[in-house]
Amino acid sequence: TYIVTEIGDYAFSGISSLQKDVIGDSITTIGVGAFRNCSKLKEVVIPAGVNYIGDKAFEKCDRLSLVVSRIEKPFDISEDVFPQVSAKLNVPDGTKELYEKAKGWNVFSTILQGDMKEAEVDGMTYQYVTGDKVATLIKGATKEKVLTIPTSVTIDGTPYEIKTINESALANISTI
Repeated sequence: TYIVTEIGDYAFSGISSLQKDVIGDSITTIGVGAFRNCSKLKEVVIPAGVNYIGDKAFEKCDRLSLVVSRIEKPFDISEDVFPQVSAKLNVPDGTKELYEKAKGWNVFSTILQGDMKEAEVDGMTYQYVTGDKVATLIKGATKEKVLTIPTSVTIDGTPYEIKTINESALANISTI
C-alpha cells in the first residue's frame, strides 16, 4: 500500500470532465499547473496538510466558483495559482484575517469562514456558511406561477443572508 502525497505538475491538466475535486487528506503538494485548463471544474477542496501549491495550478479553470481550503495557517502562494478571482474562498473558522493577509490567497474578493453546509427550506436548496451567516441558493423549485426569492433564510433558528444565486439554480422550472 502506498500513500499518495503529491499531485505532480500538470497531473490533471486539461481533463474537461472534472467538475469537483476533493483532494485527499494525505496530499501535501499540488504541482505547477496540476489542474490547469480543467474547464468544467467548479469546486475544489484543499486539505489541511497541503504546504505547497505550484504556479498556475488552477489556471484556466474558468468555471471555478468555490475553493474550500482546510489549511489553518495559510502560506504565501503565487498570485497565478488562482487567476480567476470571481471564485469564493471558504476557510476554517478564525482564519479569515490570515487569508486576507497571505499573498495569493488575498486575491479572492469573497472569503467566507466556517463550515459549509446545505439545507432545504420551502422547496429551495441553500448552501450556507456557519461562520459568516451567508447563503447561496443552489437549487430552486416551485409549483407557483410566481417565484419569490427571499433576501434571507432561517436555518435551524439562525438567519442567513442570501448573497448569491448559483448558475442554473432556477433552470428547468416550468411553472413560472
